[in-house]
Amino acid sequence: MLAETQLSENQSETQRNLVLVGLLGRPYQLNGLIQLNSYCDNPRDIADFSALYTTEGSEPLKIKSVKVTPKRMIVRIEGVHSKEEAESFSGIQLWAKRSEFPELNEDEYYHSDLVGLKVFDHADQKSGEVVAIHNYGAGDFLEIKLSDESQSIYFPFSKHRVVSVDLPLGRIVVLGLEEFC
Repeated sequence: MLAETQLSENQSETQRNLVLVGLLGRPYQLNGLIQLNSYCDNPRDIADFSALYTTEGSEPLKIKSVKVTPKRMIVRIEGVHSKEEAESFSGIQLWAKRSEFPELNEDEYYHSDLVGLKVFDHADQKSGEVVAIHNYGAGDFLEIKLSDESQSIYFPFSKHRVVSVDLPLGRIVVLGLEEFC
């Protein structure tokens, strides 16, 4: 099971200490409210972080209130009071400190922990590297850049396909990779 959304292969060391938790959208109404796409398992949990960050070295942001409607999530960010101020946040990613996240169970991983792992097949042959994690509604998929090709493939992250994940060694062993090539 995975607990966050995709990160690209261009992570910096600072981003390894942060976890992507959401994406700000367009302003909502005229009073500084902003639409938000939360990547947390429970979308409202995004407001529980002590601070959120937009870029390396950025001033921390704090969500003051959350409103969930049937079609969207609306937030008020501390210090944002007008539509014009809210527009400056449109399309901005929100990051939280990794230290604020709970410890996971043995078979759970944060996406950022999987990005960069070397991928090996059942015969212990290196096949590629995890460059991103995606979830389009049918479960999590590893985007694997193959070692011998310039293309990437999408591989299901499931107990039936992933034999082992060894974070300290930086490797993941999978079954049936050739079926997706």
